[in-house]
Amino acid sequence: MDQLPRQDLYSPTDIIRLLSSAKPRLVKLYPELADWKFIVETASDKRTQAFESDGKTKTVRVGADNRGRPYDKTKGKIAHELTHTLRSVFGAVLNDDLSYDGYPGFLQAEEGLACLAQLAYDGEIPAIRTERYLDYALALQVVGDHALSRAEITELFRNRKYIEGFISGKPPKEADLDRQATKYAHRMFKGTRGESYADGQHPAVNTQDLAYSLGFVRATQEINKRLQNGKKTPHEIILSLLYGGKYDFTDEDHTKRFHGVIKNAFDPNKEED
Repeated sequence: MDQLPRQDLYSPTDIIRLLSSAKPRLVKLYPELADWKFIVETASDKRTQAFESDGKTKTVRVGADNRGRPYDKTKGKIAHELTHTLRSVFGAVLNDDLSYDGYPGFLQAEEGLACLAQLAYDGEIPAIRTERYLDYALALQVVGDHALSRAEITELFRNRKYIEGFISGKPPKEADLDRQATKYAHRMFKGTRGESYADGQHPAVNTQDLAYSLGFVRATQEINKRLQNGKKTPHEIILSLLYGGKYDFTDEDHTKRFHGVIKNAFDPNKEED
């Protein structure tokens, strides 16, 4: 990816064309990728704004309505989604359902690893992520004197964008701002009818995004621990274990079972330690 052609914006078609052209080289490295497809998703009943990897259908898809990516953010997002892809690919090789379908609760660590891969190329954590994490804390009353409601989060987003526009000299258009603020709040509160975490209904805050933050911290801590554990394990071995399947490498029970699966897959006669 270091030779990514420079252009201002990569559209969904550009990204899929790039992945498709790289597929022969990827297959040489990872033969199991030969069965995977890279597509622009146009079906109206699908997630046409998404950029995602689906191990069940062996597909990496970019929705036709996805806004695309600027040059300096395209590599990182591809690295993020290929992390999910490779963990599916390697998990399938082990002939173990959990390593392919996913251990219980594996996603947080996997999202953390994917965010680390993205950070390696982008060089920074996107501002939208740090803003969103703060807003989740406000919506869950981790900070503040009350849990912010859907309406308050919407207004907070609008005010933030007004200030950003004033500082940059590019004030947002009112229609665009209304749409963006509504979409932002919907993402935070999707899945429930509640207006706030404290309204007595099912907690009305979508915690999926929190997995990115918590997983990022846990993955960073675990990788640092492995690098500094004194055993001088080669980095290639650490990476192969991190990407080897869809398990939580920060969980001791997951890791113990996964190591046993690897031993059985590559040396059935070797007993687990």
